[in-house]
Amino acid sequence: ATTTIAIADTPNNKSKKLVYGSDDKLFGCIERNQALSGKSFGKFLDAGTGSHSLRWIASLIIGGSGSDGGSGSDGNHTFLKMDEYTAITADEGMRQTVFKEAQELGIEKYGQILIGNWQSSTSSSSSSLQNTQQSHQQP
Repeated sequence: ATTTIAIADTPNNKSKKLVYGSDDKLFGCIERNQALSGKSFGKFLDAGTGSHSLRWIASLIIGGSGSDGGSGSDGNHTFLKMDEYTAITADEGMRQTVFKEAQELGIEKYGQILIGNWQSSTSSSSSSLQNTQQSHQQP
């Protein structure tokens, strides 16, 4: 028989789930390029959002120290903050998974999680995303 032990979602446990640019080549590259602009991310769109990218988004929203000692890929770019995000997922199941992760990370109030894909035409895609946004603000 196996035993499951629940670990409380303390701030320390949340920070262990975060993904920092110094921990991921793609996110590190994005952070370095954004740092070169000298601007924060502000509003951010992530298409194809999963738990890994959401954890990176959370690191930029709530900040804190990564394995590099600070926000940003090299610890010197503490201005790399994200004010809000829009996460696009492929289907309802993934949207629910990402929304639950956002709640656990404490960032659900900073963004929206929508369903969409690249196969939708431009005109129907925009109305589809608007309808999805309106009907899926809560799980």
